[in-house]
Amino acid sequence: MVKCFNCAGKAVVELSYAGAAFCQPCFFRHFERLVRKANREFRLVRRGDRIAVAVSGGKDSAALLWSVKYLAELAGDVRVFPVLVDEGIAGYRLHAIVKARQLCKKLGFGLKVVSFKQLFGRQLDAIIRKRDSGKSKGEGACAYCGVLRRKALEKTAKQLRCNKLALGHNADDLAQTFLMNLLKGEAGRNARLRLNDEGDSPFVRRIRPLTFVPERECALFALMNGLPFHLGECPYSTEAFRGTVKDFLNEAECRHPGTKLKLLNSFLELRNAVVPKDASAVKCRECGAPSFNETCRACQLTRALNGGKPRSRSVKRR
Repeated sequence: MVKCFNCAGKAVVELSYAGAAFCQPCFFRHFERLVRKANREFRLVRRGDRIAVAVSGGKDSAALLWSVKYLAELAGDVRVFPVLVDEGIAGYRLHAIVKARQLCKKLGFGLKVVSFKQLFGRQLDAIIRKRDSGKSKGEGACAYCGVLRRKALEKTAKQLRCNKLALGHNADDLAQTFLMNLLKGEAGRNARLRLNDEGDSPFVRRIRPLTFVPERECALFALMNGLPFHLGECPYSTEAFRGTVKDFLNEAECRHPGTKLKLLNSFLELRNAVVPKDASAVKCRECGAPSFNETCRACQLTRALNGGKPRSRSVKRR
């Protein structure tokens, strides 16, 4: 019998990278320690905050919402607003919405749902059909989805008067992002991904309570706590470069435990790098939202879908 690293009871989780194993109660305390570590190091949740939480219905967002609630209770006087973006993916998103509603009910929250159709005039399925018709510049599905999701979350967080937006990026996600940016020759993006930025910014501050929690541990925590989540895979995920990087890192982690966290630590050592001067945010000339270019990426994509024409005002005002 494998014994718990802390109490010598029967272990239910083995963590090869740490050379440790935990029983269920000790694993929960281990998870809480990692969340508190992120909160302490990056000053994530403080008294008086209004926090929008990006909920997707998956395992990471289940662990995220629990973690934000946990930190909010420790801080006191914190309002939490779960937000789900419905991209409009047939056979996938509706199942996730059901699980997200169950999760919010279990944890005592309401759920605000916003959609691509409402905000941008098209569902993701329709965007991809138009892309595949050859009438617009071809981009990966994740390029459209990621850009528009970020804009939808930013806009909704501001509407809710939130000063922070919690994202479910775990340790695996951040390691993948760091490596992806290097492989794509876009190291400057790593400089902009600042985890402890509390300065003046036109963007709602993004916080990541799961920074130090590996993906597998998010799933185990959600499962052991009975947090509802959807296990389905997005049908467009096969188009993503991230999937290639994820498979590579998973194989490296299997052969050399600790690889992912070492890569994450390499990124964290660079987190205080000076942001390039040309990365200062300005207002998008089309929609007025914060952007690192004259026209934000969301407007660039929607303009391409409209045949080069700016989106109509009726869509922008929704």
